Amino acid sequence: MNNGRRSSRHDARGMAGRVLVHELVHAAVGVAHGHRGPFRRLAKALGLEGRMTATHAGPQLSARLIALAEKLGPYPHGALDRSAFGRKQGTRMHKAACPACGFTMRVAAKWAGYGLPVCACGEQIALA
Repeated sequence: MNNGRRSSRHDARGMAGRVLVHELVHAAVGVAHGHRGPFRRLAKALGLEGRMTATHAGPQLSARLIALAEKLGPYPHGALDRSAFGRKQGTRMHKAACPACGFTMRVAAKWAGYGLPVCACGEQIALA
């Protein structure tokens, strides 16, 4: 949604800083607190806003992070080419079938490693 103002949530110049502040809050209060109590209090005091599991920088923190990013210069990183990762895996279950009657089933690789069952027709089921 663009209402003429810049969204600190989507401003790439301050994004690394926002994420760093969020993670530093975890480091400061301890991960045992999750995103509650002490984490929430410190995050809000530093200028993080929104749901604590997906914080964004408030106006003052955003301005400070952008000024710092401009002072530090370009963030040294390569572009992420998502196409290099290929398609998302559809399932972790492997197809298994009976060679005699054609019965099919899905089985997790963990359990297939222990051995596949015998089909009701008496034949050993095999990975398809």
